[in-house]
Amino acid sequence: MKKVLLAIFLIGMLVGCSDAADPIAEEAWEITPTFTVEGEEREIVFRGFKNEVAFMDGMDFTKGEEYKTRWFFWGEELEEVNKGSFTLVGNHQETGEEVTLVESTAWELLNPTYKETATKTILGAQSSQHTVFSLPTAGLWRLDAYIGDKLYGNIVIEVKEG
Repeated sequence: MKKVLLAIFLIGMLVGCSDAADPIAEEAWEITPTFTVEGEEREIVFRGFKNEVAFMDGMDFTKGEEYKTRWFFWGEELEEVNKGSFTLVGNHQETGEEVTLVESTAWELLNPTYKETATKTILGAQSSQHTVFSLPTAGLWRLDAYIGDKLYGNIVIEVKEG
């Protein structure tokens, strides 16, 4: 009887320590959809959620390659230049690896003579931030976008092998 109880205890411990207990492994990991906006000169593709958080897309992500993009944020509490920094954290689905990809306080100011800033106006976004980042591993990544301590949204992307 002691052996049976010990076996049940050990099995319970093994199950309790498995990846199934990892909250990242349990989340729905669907690639975030894209949406398009008609710009002044071309159609612009974004990945994310309009009126929340999104970035300019139109690229395939490959592990180890740097990607330059621009993030957009919506929210009544936001300003063109925010007091909090923008932090982008990547979480890898399979490994649970967490990587800080961007930490920046360099908020973009509206410059009406520069055509690219018209994108922020067209979208009606309160803030935007140019970024360069790379992801070290292929697979699904959840990108968590923070301003200060507040999480503004998550975007799931697929990163391919090189």
